[in-house]
Amino acid sequence: KVIEIARLKKSCRCCEKMVQLPAPSRPIPGSMAGAGLLAYILVSFMGIWSSYWFYRTLGLPILDYLQGSDLFIAGLRRPDYMLLVALSLAVPWVSAAPMRLAERDPARVERLRRSRWWGPLVFPRQGGWMSLWGMRSETMLVSGALILLLCYLYLWNTKMAERVVSGAPSGQQVRLTLAGSDAPLPGQAGLLGTTSMFVLVWWPDTSRVEALPTANIAR
Repeated sequence: KVIEIARLKKSCRCCEKMVQLPAPSRPIPGSMAGAGLLAYILVSFMGIWSSYWFYRTLGLPILDYLQGSDLFIAGLRRPDYMLLVALSLAVPWVSAAPMRLAERDPARVERLRRSRWWGPLVFPRQGGWMSLWGMRSETMLVSGALILLLCYLYLWNTKMAERVVSGAPSGQQVRLTLAGSDAPLPGQAGLLGTTSMFVLVWWPDTSRVEALPTANIAR
């Protein structure tokens, strides 16, 4: 799908000055990436990040078993990741409302700073605590929210992996039969997940994780 943006140019008959509609705003100034593409990249990165720490705790280097196509759909298998991204972006957007008000009505904001005790905290001045390292306030809020989100995913996935090691139910219980064999493998395995070329299972009897090629599994 190709989206074409028409920016018409008009001229004034009196002063002959050319006027053109402004280009639509982008999340990253000067970049062609839109909000949808950035959200897709972020969700995919969250999926890879979560899988890495989950399987690392189990002792499996999951990055060695991922193909190029897996990197693009790693986060799409978990729809709740999109909700987490939306939440992490919505909170900074709401928190940045005082800064937007300061840009639209600076006189009113200045009165609030002087008349209310909470004014300097809600409406910090440029160069205050909301503009460290020369970053815009909105950029700092979004960056902070995303860092907290990654920390939460790290703690959550390592905790889930520790539960699997301790003997908690680990996904759907399956019986695996290798290709060319009539009898299934002894014992039941917990299905942890799949990639484009491997099936990842947990064997509770031996407390180990195994990546089996899909071509070697009959059913």
